[in-house]
Amino acid sequence: MFEYASASVLYGEEPLEVACREMSNLGIRHLDLWHVKGWCEHLAGGIDRVRRTLAEYGIKLEAISAYSTPLEQLGDIVDAAKELGGTAVVTGSDKPDMSVAEFAEKIAPVAERAARAGVKLAIENHGNAVIDSIESMVELVRLVPEGLGIALALIVSDPPKEEVVITRTETETTTTTPTTTTVVTTVTRNTTTTTTETTRTITETTTRRPETTTVTTTVTEPGGGQERP
Repeated sequence: MFEYASASVLYGEEPLEVACREMSNLGIRHLDLWHVKGWCEHLAGGIDRVRRTLAEYGIKLEAISAYSTPLEQLGDIVDAAKELGGTAVVTGSDKPDMSVAEFAEKIAPVAERAARAGVKLAIENHGNAVIDSIESMVELVRLVPEGLGIALALIVSDPPKEEVVITRTETETTTTTPTTTTVVTTVTRNTTTTTTETTRTITETTTRRPETTTVTTTVTEPGGGQERP
């Protein structure tokens, strides 16, 4: 029989009680509880309140996600996870201008605290961060072997290649220059009675307006493999 899990972040600023009630109605029995300051603070009511809410709706805590939590507060999140029966605390790494070794040194004390508590500190790989690739993940767990793991974000760590087709539209516009045609007609009239000759010249000028011709051609060609953002 399947058992389903979900994350309380789906309910954002709604109280944890609302999230748990609705999840329980859907048959969800396992929870990734989010606590992100200013957005989804589902630990804000205190550990006892969270414990009562989970028990009321028959939901088991599996992990606490605490992204953007200051390093000095992560230890308290680890302790909360332990008290609530969770097995992991998920958080991000740091800015990309830091080396993996520097980040490992920075996070090691929290990982040691997690190891003592029987909780795994799971670092999520992400773009624009020091832990953003398979290589950086491997190096991190090598440098901090106890109490630390990886919360693997597949789309970020190994984006699939996709074939790109480029469609280019070329437009060529040709304008003819204006032309003028002049027709000269000469009419001669003979008057025999007076033996006089009258000549009349008629000039007709026709100006042709400029014409513009536009030809549009669509060219489709394969592009190189692109990575999804």
